[in-house]
Amino acid sequence: MFFESQAIVLAGQKLGEADTLVTLLTLDHGLLKGVARGARGMKSRFGSALQPFSYGHAILFGARTGVLRRVNQVDAIHSFRALREDFDRLTWAAAMANAARALLPEEQPSRETFALLLRAFQALEAGADGARVNVFFLLALLRATGYQPRVDRCLVGRHPATDAGGARWFFVPHLGGTVCASCHGTLTREAGPIGCPSAWSLSPGTHAFLRQALRLPPALRDRLKPDPALLTEARRLLDACIADRSRRVAKRPIPAAAPPLNVRARFDV
Repeated sequence: MFFESQAIVLAGQKLGEADTLVTLLTLDHGLLKGVARGARGMKSRFGSALQPFSYGHAILFGARTGVLRRVNQVDAIHSFRALREDFDRLTWAAAMANAARALLPEEQPSRETFALLLRAFQALEAGADGARVNVFFLLALLRATGYQPRVDRCLVGRHPATDAGGARWFFVPHLGGTVCASCHGTLTREAGPIGCPSAWSLSPGTHAFLRQALRLPPALRDRLKPDPALLTEARRLLDACIADRSRRVAKRPIPAAAPPLNVRARFDV
């Protein structure tokens, strides 16, 4: 049985003397892992096609679900070399690749996520602001995977969010959205310091930005002009949300026959 699809290289990890364990986001089959035999050898047939963020056409073989595939061939379509040669671009591209890995279950197609990541890489390569690209990608990724946060109301009291009267709001990743100060206080008292889920205090500007960004269609979000401090706060909140949601995504373990690996996100650049 073989898998054939357009693919984006999300991560690569050394395996043995010359092989590479590759994580691919494919257009037709979703997230796939495979071993590229001899990929790090002097005469590797893969060339630069397995470099992080490369976009190409991949062919993988595998006998059954749950077993590491064999990456037979990857033909590069676009290398996104510029993303690997600039530290800032590399950092933003890796953050988005890791977010996609965290939220996507294996072998479940997500064409929308594939398109989102490809457009984000193209924007970074074209010189767009990395912080802005990252935040809008994370918002779109959460929506595409069914984890879009709710920031338009209190998830405990169910009343609408408002900035009137200097109301204070909290973002609670475990609940998937915002809670007003009053309800957060109640949660804290009832659950105690150990049982209460972690919460992030929201500045009024960031709260308003997130409400607008999630309300607008993606095509109209370019009209929003958040400042760097606001983008930084929004990114931290979204990262926390993704970290919490990623614990609920079923991941297939690497087969026991494979050598032990550090499965943390890593790029052998």
